[in-house]
Amino acid sequence: MGEQASHDGLVPLTVSDLPMAIEGGSDVQGHRNKLAVAPYLAGGGVLLAAAGVLILIFGPSSIMVAASGPTLREWILLNPYVLTILGVVASSGAGHVRRSGWEELHRYVAERYFLCDDEGRPVTNGGLTVGLADGGGLEIGYFMNDGSEESAQPESSRSGDYG
Repeated sequence: MGEQASHDGLVPLTVSDLPMAIEGGSDVQGHRNKLAVAPYLAGGGVLLAAAGVLILIFGPSSIMVAASGPTLREWILLNPYVLTILGVVASSGAGHVRRSGWEELHRYVAERYFLCDDEGRPVTNGGLTVGLADGGGLEIGYFMNDGSEESAQPESSRSGDYG
């Protein structure tokens, strides 16, 4: 009775129901957008860091600056470490954005569904997996922690597990 009470209001999913695709609406689309931005943020960070390192290695040994102060180009040549630091921060931020996007998708599914056996009891030796479905939805699958090969993973290669 205690286990059932903790799943009140959640949709039970049995192993035979999975994998399945669900539509998530605007909530899911916001989380998917985070996952879509992360690779661009990482790529931009790598390019910035590479530009900073290349300027450090191959940049000029001296720069003439006007009395009115350096231009942006001159300032970058004088301080290439700033590009490097910004690149590293952007790349690190991409990992955080991606991780938080998956965590929010997992939370979305965990707040609405739970894995149960055919009698409706919650499964304690497995959990649900989440993947991105074509068309803006999610794919829900399952995995088992009992050493068996039994699972039904989402077809999306970009998925994450939670228990």
